[in-house]
Amino acid sequence: MTRLRRRIAALALAAALGGAALTPAATATDAAFTDTEHANATLTALRLQPPTITGVTCSRPALLNPGAVYLTITWRWPDAGAPYSGYSAANASWTTTAITPVAGSPTPAAPTTTVANGVYTTTFTGTLLGNLLGGLSNLLLGSSFSADVVTTGVVGTGTTTWTSPTRSGVTMTIPPLAGASCSVN
Repeated sequence: MTRLRRRIAALALAAALGGAALTPAATATDAAFTDTEHANATLTALRLQPPTITGVTCSRPALLNPGAVYLTITWRWPDAGAPYSGYSAANASWTTTAITPVAGSPTPAAPTTTVANGVYTTTFTGTLLGNLLGGLSNLLLGSSFSADVVTTGVVGTGTTTWTSPTRSGVTMTIPPLAGASCSVN
């Protein structure tokens, strides 16, 4: 049986060599990578900036008047051009944070914003529970909080929402007994 295997192997080798010898040689081609076209493009980077705060007024939150405005912030977009020219108040994202976390620190309701001649006015009002608890603790202990804003929006023709890496803000301080003060950060 080993002779039979040798003969089969020799036949297979002969068939392979014969097939290779009968295969036509590779032919020359006219294809070549000689295209001299070049492309040019301009890449522009944009870093979103937060709104520019132009003014702030504040007053002590009223103990029994939860709808009363106690913080008013005026602001504008940092530039009149793109992408800010297509933005509205919805592109300004506000957050409030208690700095002196006293029980009942002012808990503002969601801010409301109006616009006139390119200047936005955002107002903060209290909530019933926040004013009741906050009014008592503010009277005895005082408190402070910050209201910060960032720009969010789609830039150009993209679909990704971007957020400004920096924020603008206001700090409001409510000392014990009376008064209130606020300052732009």
